[in-house]
Order: sequence, then structure tokens, then C-alpha cells
Amino acid sequence: MIAPEVLGIPKKMDPLTTEGKAEMCIFLQNYFAFVDSSLVCKFVTFALTPEDFAKAMTSCTGWNWTADDILKTGERIWNLERMIQCRENVGRKDDTLPERCLKEPAPVGPAKGKVVPLEVMLDEYYELRGWDLKTGIPKPDKLRELGLERAAELSEKLLGRTSR
Repeated sequence: MIAPEVLGIPKKMDPLTTEGKAEMCIFLQNYFAFVDSSLVCKFVTFALTPEDFAKAMTSCTGWNWTADDILKTGERIWNLERMIQCRENVGRKDDTLPERCLKEPAPVGPAKGKVVPLEVMLDEYYELRGWDLKTGIPKPDKLRELGLERAAELSEKLLGRTSR
């Protein structure tokens, strides 16, 4: 990632606001989920884009890969990993930070007086991911959109359990 522009992040982000953070987080999670599964050293990826990986995958497989295919594959991986966590009762309650980050305002520096607005950030992230806001479980419709029918069935069971 030589510069944010290489990965399609069009502007610099203010580190002290939540604006654009969920989208960037999702992009990077999807991208690196694919990269991790491709057995490529992660250090190399800071100079490569999803388009570069699409060209490499097309060359290796003979199938026509696009940057969107790379990111969609990563999204499938990320959601499958999340479903494994949810099956083991890991969810929103576990998506947290150390208490001091949430309750103690930063004592010095540019973030002086600020705490992390985690609940607001999680709501935005889950909404963009297509996950249940209350539990953090990927919604069945999202999983079906990704072609993950068995995971969607598990999601229905897990969400049915939490609504009682």
C-alpha cells in the first residue's frame, strides 16, 4: 500500500473522526482475507493492488478474474470466519477494546479529551457488512448473496436463538 490512492481510498482520513473508517476497514479486511488465503507474503501486498492480484489469478488459473472478484472472495472468507466465531458464541459482546480506550479520555496529543465511540462505529460497520446489529451475526440474506447457503442456514438458527 504505497499510498491510499493505490487501493482506491480517494482522500486522506481524519484520524479523530469515524467518517469513512468502516468502509476502509471492510475493504482492507476483504483484501487481506484474500491475500492471506493466496499464500503470498503480506509484506508484498503493500505495493500490490486488487487489480494486480486479479491479473496474477487470471494468469495462474486461466479464468478471468477482476479486482471485484478478489474483494468478493475475501468478503466470503471474512464472513465464513465470522460464522465460525458466531457458532462458538463469539459476537458483538466480544468486539471490543480495552476499557480505558472506551472510558478514559486521552490525556495528551491530538486526541486529548476523546474516547473511542465504539458502539457507533460497530453499528456502522455491522450495517455495511450486512450483519445483525444486536448480535454481530452475518444475516442470512448477506450470506446467500455471497453464495454461502450452509452458513445462511446456520445464521438463521443462531439468530432464531437470540430472538427468544
